[in-house]
Amino acid sequence: ANMEKDPKSPLSFFRERSEVAGIRTTVFGSKSEFRGFGDKYQTLRPILEFSDPSKVVILADARDVALNVPDNKEEATKAVDRFVSAFEALTKNTPNAVVLSAEAQCCVSAMSNSFPNEYFDPVTGQRSKRACVSGTPGCEWSDNEKIAAWDFFMSERAFQQTGLDGNPDIYLNAGLMAGYPKD
Repeated sequence: ANMEKDPKSPLSFFRERSEVAGIRTTVFGSKSEFRGFGDKYQTLRPILEFSDPSKVVILADARDVALNVPDNKEEATKAVDRFVSAFEALTKNTPNAVVLSAEAQCCVSAMSNSFPNEYFDPVTGQRSKRACVSGTPGCEWSDNEKIAAWDFFMSERAFQQTGLDGNPDIYLNAGLMAGYPKD
């Protein structure tokens, strides 16, 4: 079923909650071919070029991210304001930061096909590789040394950033990203 027309879809719930909270939403990519999880940012780039640079933009998966705000418009708006305030506090000392959600489960299939250091040149910072499309032939899941490397990488990164040891929600998940359009 087409999520944009299905009144019981997660997208419909997201839109309804957005209206309550006074959040402008744009649906994109629903008619595009899925080429991998990293592809959604490339699809969004043209939209960001015309977005208000002073507004926080949130990129959320429509299928599995819920906008959990109260039914009361005033309370829903306060919840969104608290989110933006928390984002600003979190990124205060890190200009141009983009914040990603995290979860307790690692990793998508594409990660079992590359080590963490294979995607960007360590000197120039330029992309040197694109992830394969998880679950497609040649990009299947494998519990291997690459997954162990990602596990170690994210565990270390989480500890460096938070100082907390043993937090289960350390695995980055691009299902929810927040940042300013230029970032």
